[in-house]
Amino acid sequence: MAAASVFAQTLCDWEWIVIDDGSRDDTDGFVRGIGDPRVRHHRFPDNRGRAVARQFALRQAKGRYVCMLDGDDWMYPWRIERQVEILDKEPRLALLSAGMAIVDGENRLAGVRNPMTAHNGSIAVPPLQTLRTPRITFASSMIRTGAAITAGFDPSLRRAEDIAFLLALTRTHWFAAVPDIMYVYQEYLGANLPNLLEASRFSKHIYSLFKSDFPVRSRFMVMEQTAKALAYRIFYGAGLGSWLVGRRSAPPTAAQESEYAAARETVIKYRRQHFGTPELNGRHGGAVPAACVSRPTH
Repeated sequence: MAAASVFAQTLCDWEWIVIDDGSRDDTDGFVRGIGDPRVRHHRFPDNRGRAVARQFALRQAKGRYVCMLDGDDWMYPWRIERQVEILDKEPRLALLSAGMAIVDGENRLAGVRNPMTAHNGSIAVPPLQTLRTPRITFASSMIRTGAAITAGFDPSLRRAEDIAFLLALTRTHWFAAVPDIMYVYQEYLGANLPNLLEASRFSKHIYSLFKSDFPVRSRFMVMEQTAKALAYRIFYGAGLGSWLVGRRSAPPTAAQESEYAAARETVIKYRRQHFGTPELNGRHGGAVPAACVSRPTH
């Protein structure tokens, strides 16, 4: 679904940098078989983590904007066109986030996650003056390439690299979000106790780095992550892990269900017509982020 959703985009002026992060499937053969000059591919011989893969891809990007797409996820066909249109009209924005559709392993819509969409009556948010994770989602964000390079991805972070990236970018740049659903996230595939605890551990490390600038806030956020880790252990121990993950999202409206169905049908139709067989994904080895999708300058 990931590759088909890139090619099904209503805006065709893009480049796709595929990073095979040590997978054990034939990603190289799949990409060569596409035969499209807009697609570039690089393979790591071993799994190096999403931060390394994202940073490598980011350095290869030639366009004005970049967005990331993990191998298990996919995008609505109009995602790139709509976000580019807004960013072109709002030059002060370094990042534009959007809503996400949360699906199960069979790509059935399980919930939606809408980001913060206003700040003091305006869609645009100025650089944050305190330490807090902005209420936006990284996966559904489109970012100006220069700002993304400046923020960067810390290669030492095996998880929560998106949190560190957003903290760096939103403390120095304007950003915004729209409520429209544009990204499909298979959250349930990776939402197991070991992954959640590892993400919490790395998050604590990230927040602790700010203790000199924000001594009180930094300690509070570290304690908050400690409490989350405890809650994960309790709920997963009681067999309520899926329920806990589900609480992160809201039930979809009828309109959102209809829009999701239309987007899914379009992407599946493209996949059947042009690929013929199911695509590869990151569950067979290392993560395979389709990073980045970049809108060229020409």
